[in-house]
Amino acid sequence: MKKFFGLFAIWAVLAFIIACLFATNDKCLEPVNPNATTLEEQQETMIKTPFAIISMAISLILTLGGAMVPGYNRVQKVRASIPSLEKDVAALDERRTHQLEQANKVLDKYLAHESAIQIAMANSRIDNGAQFKAVIEKYPELSGNQAVASLMSQITKVEDDLVKKKYQLNNVVSEYNGTIHSFPLSLIRKLVKLDDYVINTPTTEAVEEDTPVSDEDLGI
Repeated sequence: MKKFFGLFAIWAVLAFIIACLFATNDKCLEPVNPNATTLEEQQETMIKTPFAIISMAISLILTLGGAMVPGYNRVQKVRASIPSLEKDVAALDERRTHQLEQANKVLDKYLAHESAIQIAMANSRIDNGAQFKAVIEKYPELSGNQAVASLMSQITKVEDDLVKKKYQLNNVVSEYNGTIHSFPLSLIRKLVKLDDYVINTPTTEAVEEDTPVSDEDLGI
């Protein structure tokens, strides 16, 4: 934030100097009142002209600055929320992967006696909750198992949470990237290093979750 105000101050000073130079240009000192007849009237007109130009320049600078500061604060706040969302997405994705591994182990064990099914499962591992649900519903022993039912419920929940969190992350990143390319921040975007954000999902600590189903409960 200090860097932004420093750049804004420099910009304001430069604009003020330019306005002063422009105001003292010979053309700017020409009388703007064609009806001025006396020397005193012409001098009064020439004095008013540069100050009017300087006043307009300063007003423009202050107006732009007043629009930029809230926008800059807003994008910094949005930017600060992105890493937390990325960590939540990573944690949910990691939990989902673990639960699907458990689901595949359950199917490996319970369907081991059916060789044709086992071969088919080996060639096509389940990779989402809908596939797991479709398989266990075909076997009363699996669908009636409390631990398996609990695992199914947790997979469904974590997949729903993952979709919502990814949607939220994408919206926040889109808002940030869109705002920094919009006026007036687009004027100073490169000066204050407001670069486009590219989503990444680092591995992190798991977010709060239901008590996981253990391998022992599943009998695997």
